[in-house]
Amino acid sequence: MASALPGPAAAQMLEEVIVTATKRSESVMDVPLAITAISGRMIQAANLDNVKDLIAFTPGVTGNSKDSFIDVVSVRGIITNDFGVGGDPSIGLYKNGLYQGRNGSAVTSLYDIERAEVLRGPQGFLFGRGAISGAMNIITNTPNTESLGGYAEVDVAERDHLMGEGAVNVPVTDQIAFRVAAYHSEEDGYIKNRYQGLQSNKYG
Repeated sequence: MASALPGPAAAQMLEEVIVTATKRSESVMDVPLAITAISGRMIQAANLDNVKDLIAFTPGVTGNSKDSFIDVVSVRGIITNDFGVGGDPSIGLYKNGLYQGRNGSAVTSLYDIERAEVLRGPQGFLFGRGAISGAMNIITNTPNTESLGGYAEVDVAERDHLMGEGAVNVPVTDQIAFRVAAYHSEEDGYIKNRYQGLQSNKYG
């Protein structure tokens, strides 16, 4: 790919992507799996707000949802129908290596994310029985002792949509640091609740 670029661009080197899909840190180029690794910067740039957006963004993975649950997930044509209760989905959904259990429980906002790893194909050997068609692991940023820093982001849109997120990293010593992250989102619904005088997404 680099050889097809013009002279000045050809001298540039791609940043090495380190993943932990095989339970150890290694370059994504050395992992013998069909894997898509998406950095936290890319997640922010592509405006991926939650796991549903991440599924739609990932090649070979599709999903369908009519509410806050992921009703259908398909990886390479293998489909699971899980409405938040009942059997395990065919794709394993993990956050920092912890199994989420149900599709619906994983529909959380993507904030302060280091990277997301999506593995396509059976992953039972690495992730257990809940990863027949693949696995998705979302890794959050960890505290670091190198520098004081953080970020803040605010998003305002129609229907009084307000979203805010941020994080701060504070090194205490050369071996101790802590990181605090927060997220908040609210917006009016599509339906006018005449009894309460509020906008709602519920019919009742």
